Amino acid sequence: MKIHRVCLRTEQLTDLRRFYGETLALPLHEVGTERFTVSIGANELQFQTGAAAPQHFAFNIPSAQFAAAQRWLAERAPLLPLPQGGHTMHWRAWNAHACYFRDPAGNIGELIARHNLTDGDKSLAGQPFDPATQLLGISEVGLALADVSAACRQIQDALGLPVWDAGDGVRFRAMGSEQGLLICVLRGHAWFPTEDVLATPTPLQIVFAGPEERELILPGTGYELRVEVIS
Repeated sequence: MKIHRVCLRTEQLTDLRRFYGETLALPLHEVGTERFTVSIGANELQFQTGAAAPQHFAFNIPSAQFAAAQRWLAERAPLLPLPQGGHTMHWRAWNAHACYFRDPAGNIGELIARHNLTDGDKSLAGQPFDPATQLLGISEVGLALADVSAACRQIQDALGLPVWDAGDGVRFRAMGSEQGLLICVLRGHAWFPTEDVLATPTPLQIVFAGPEERELILPGTGYELRVEVIS
C-alpha cells in the first residue's frame, strides 16, 4: 500500500510554511492560521498547530536523479553529515541512496532513490532536478514505540501491512513497501543520521491508500494509522 497523506503537529507553523513553500518552493494548499498542506507528488504532507517533537519522514525520488536532487537540496538547506562522513548514504540492503536535511522544526527529512522501483528512467540522468514532478511521494514515516515487536504485530494484524525489513525486532523494524514504509524504532533511539534527535511519540495521522477501510490507534502514542479507499 502507498502512503497517501501524513498529518504532523508543529509549534513552528510559520517557519515551516516558509521553508517548504518558499525555500523548497513546493506547492502549498489549505494554507491557514492553524494548518497548511504540502504536495509531495500525489501525496499530502500536512502540518497543523500543536505541541510536537521532531519526527522523521522521507520522500521518494527517481533513481536516476539522486545526484541532481542532492545538489538541489544542498543549495536550499544544509545536508546532514553522516556518522561515517560525507552526505550520501548507500543503503545496500535496500538498494537505495539517500541524503538528509533538518527542517526549521527539527524534523529529519530524507530524499531517497530506491533503485528497485521502476521510476529510474536513465533519460533523466544529467537533467536538473524538478521538485514539482520528481518528488514522487512520501516514502517513509517514523514511529517511536515502547515495544517495537508488539506494535508491528498490531500494525500487521489491523492494517495488513507486511514486514519489509525485520531488523532486530527490538530497536528497529520496517513495515509496508517501498512506496509506504513505517520506520518503527525504539522510543529514545536517535533518528538517523543524528545523535541528538531522539524518537519521541507525537500525535500524528498516516493514511494509506488501500482496497478497504481499516484503522488502528496505537495505545500510548497518539498515532492514528488508517487505510482509506482513495478515488
